[in-house]
Amino acid sequence: MLDKNKLEKFNQQHLLELEKLMSSNEKENIASKLQSLDLSAILDLYESLYVEQSQNKTEEVSEATEVKYRVRKDYSTEELNDFYAQGIDAIKKGEFAVVLMAGGQGTRLGYD
Repeated sequence: MLDKNKLEKFNQQHLLELEKLMSSNEKENIASKLQSLDLSAILDLYESLYVEQSQNKTEEVSEATEVKYRVRKDYSTEELNDFYAQGIDAIKKGEFAVVLMAGGQGTRLGYD
């Protein structure tokens, strides 16, 4: 049987409604799992990560600066080969980053 007072204290009383639909085996299983959880610690984490963060959020806006770039076709074969070698070297050393373009951005920007 689920502890109604404990569930209400941590705003989890919806589990009481679900309990009505459970078999006795399921009730024992969920009661055991709930007892193993530190609901107080979970609530503290939730409040510090979501509630307090959203209340303390300040909007910092700064001006965007222009990013200088060159199009691939403007580079010589020698430069492209050098970039490739630098990239392979960075991967071997674990010094690299990945840029994931999604939502059609890659195509729009000329990446195939």
